[in-house]
Amino acid sequence: SADLDWFLYHESNLSSWVARGYTVNNPEAGSYNATATGRYYLWVDGYNGATSGYTLSVSGG
Repeated sequence: SADLDWFLYHESNLSSWVARGYTVNNPEAGSYNATATGRYYLWVDGYNGATSGYTLSVSGG
């Protein structure tokens, strides 16, 4: 499988991520406890142009 990395951004600052997952491990995993209301954007990027399908799981409480 390809090395995919992810970056999470809050709408208040789209130039600086609030959480990320970019290691040499697959699958990438991580968590973020949202403290600010609003929209969050997830960017998934393949390392060195790699491409692959992926599954996204989100939970809330």
